[in-house]
Amino acid sequence: MAEVILFAREPLPGRVKTRLAPALGADGACELYRAFVADAVAEWCARPGFRVTVAHDPDPVPTPFLADLCRAHGASLVAQSGAGLGERMAGALRDRVAASGAPALLIGTDLPTLPCAHLDAALHLLARHPLVFNPATDGGYYLAGASPAALERWDAVRERLFTGIPWSSGATLHATLARKGDLDVALGPPWHDVDGPDDLDLLRAHLRRHPAPPLPHTRALLAGWGWR
Repeated sequence: MAEVILFAREPLPGRVKTRLAPALGADGACELYRAFVADAVAEWCARPGFRVTVAHDPDPVPTPFLADLCRAHGASLVAQSGAGLGERMAGALRDRVAASGAPALLIGTDLPTLPCAHLDAALHLLARHPLVFNPATDGGYYLAGASPAALERWDAVRERLFTGIPWSSGATLHATLARKGDLDVALGPPWHDVDGPDDLDLLRAHLRRHPAPPLPHTRALLAGWGWR
């Protein structure tokens, strides 16, 4: 069984999806992110072969929303630990791989249309490589994965791939790969997240064309807004 780590933030206006605020307002961006989180936890917990952990930003202390959501779907809820995003991601991957002895995939909660096949592809790569990144179309990456073999050189992994990286930029993946040195890193299939106003049109078009995944919370919210 593979580990899936969902990085999530407490859905509070002005703290999540701030780049969507010009199009949706702070409250609307928060509502959409809340729907994304609810759908992501339900979707990945329902997939056979995945054990899901939601790793939440420890600031602020989570409200019952995340705890109730994880309890309803059988996911674990843990706090992220570390001084910055890179340290938090590296720590979450290391902890889950070490605890389970299985490969772990870390993804965000702003990927409502992400195909399960893209996670399967990453797992297939981890059978031959200790590390995998799935590129995002904005120049970052939406998935980071590690196998138990990666733990043998984890100090190098943490220092090279998760330290000194320009996060949330168009250069994130390029900078990561430029620092890998002799680490064996594979690249999975690309995908897109929902981060800025232009991504909303892509989301709406995708949902119109594809009945799956179900995404009940996201679809209901958009329908309530009159978006078709």
